[in-house]
Amino acid sequence: MKTTPARAIVRITAILSAVPPQPSHFGSACAEAGAIALATDRGVLLRYNGANRAHDQGGDCACLPGWVGLGQALFAVERPAQLVARLDRPFLHAEFDWELREFTPPAVVANGRVFFKGEWLLYYGAADRRIGLAVCRSPNR
Repeated sequence: MKTTPARAIVRITAILSAVPPQPSHFGSACAEAGAIALATDRGVLLRYNGANRAHDQGGDCACLPGWVGLGQALFAVERPAQLVARLDRPFLHAEFDWELREFTPPAVVANGRVFFKGEWLLYYGAADRRIGLAVCRSPNR
């Protein structure tokens, strides 16, 4: 496998600080980059992993402490560090037994996304033990 040498990188921009933790929301403890970002006509869509704080420390009471779900944030195309919008609730969270009970608290983390035969395939890790696949049909199909 061929890799890109570091000297070929044109620019690195820190944008994750633009997705700050939100008190009383599922990403109250942290937000970390998930599956690869996607350029759309509305902006750059980033899927991120959001972890929940303990309830007495400002976490979302609808989620277990330590729980991790997947959020989405939209950034401006012209200014990739400028947050335009983000979801208030996770679009994917642990719900099946194999996502809820293994090495970690209930957790799903985005690993990769592929467009294949008119569908978006999102591969995700579940409870640090399994790999899940979420499938979404393209609206143009």
